Amino acid sequence: MKKVFYLLFVLGVLSFSISSCTKNEEPVKIPVVTHSGSGNGVLVTDYCEEIDDWAEANYPDATIDSVLLVTYSNPQSGEDFQEYVLYLSNGVTAGFDADTCEFLWETCPTEYDPVCWENNTYNNLCEAIQAGADSSDVEAGACCTDDCSEDFNPVCWNDVTYENECVALCAGAVASEITPGACSPCEDDCSDEYVPVCWNGVNYDNECLALCDGAVASEITQGICGGDCINDAISNTFPTATVVSIVSGYSNVGYGNAFYAVTLDFSGAEVVVYFDEDCNYYTMCDCDTTVDIQCAGSTNYLNNCEAECQAPGETITSGPCS
Repeated sequence: MKKVFYLLFVLGVLSFSISSCTKNEEPVKIPVVTHSGSGNGVLVTDYCEEIDDWAEANYPDATIDSVLLVTYSNPQSGEDFQEYVLYLSNGVTAGFDADTCEFLWETCPTEYDPVCWENNTYNNLCEAIQAGADSSDVEAGACCTDDCSEDFNPVCWNDVTYENECVALCAGAVASEITPGACSPCEDDCSDEYVPVCWNGVNYDNECLALCDGAVASEITQGICGGDCINDAISNTFPTATVVSIVSGYSNVGYGNAFYAVTLDFSGAEVVVYFDEDCNYYTMCDCDTTVDIQCAGSTNYLNNCEAECQAPGETITSGPCS
């Protein structure tokens, strides 16, 4: 009787072992290669059908380039183990246990072929699948509008400069047609937004204009060159004005030693005023900072004193130029 029970126990164990070798319907995706050691492989065509099923389920648009049976040797233990290594046409590589055909690992290609899943953009389908996506739920192309990064890394497509590759793809660009960097010439494609940056000692109205002038993105600093002194000086001297632009290193010899040429907006009237290198209000005309806009020769001046000084002989009219 004991022999009968022992035989039944052995049969049960064998039955469990056999059943454990069946294919995993939902294999766990591990994004890191788990094996170690050196190996060599031979091309095989008689691999188990689980590999075909996995490739079809996860990458239905890809074809199988090859399957190798690879024997690995662990340099620490000296033990050998085997895996099937699958190579797909889209650059994905995956490993399967040679005995059970259980999925083991997956590596993704490096190319940028963005897909969208659950409002997140992934570099390619493989990375989305590793994050838990089902290939049938993944949409081709980057997630658009609010899902693009705000990083300014301009690219050019169809003669238009875009903030970054994601924004270009959202606009319908074909990835292979996008070129890095702003279109040349690119100034017309930059916005009029005034978000000043500094590069190589020169102020630019925004980062796009700096890049168009050859700036290196990593060398651009936000704000006006030389810190906050000019901004503080403007707000203290003309608290009601809005800054339109600031040019530092001003070199107009016709206006003495002015360092900053600042364009201000006074309720729709734009006027250029000047500050020296120490951010002090500067005038060659010995005029005060009274704001009483005058027009002379189609140019707005801060007040009548400045108009008479800077535009001698021109007809002066009260109020901004129309």
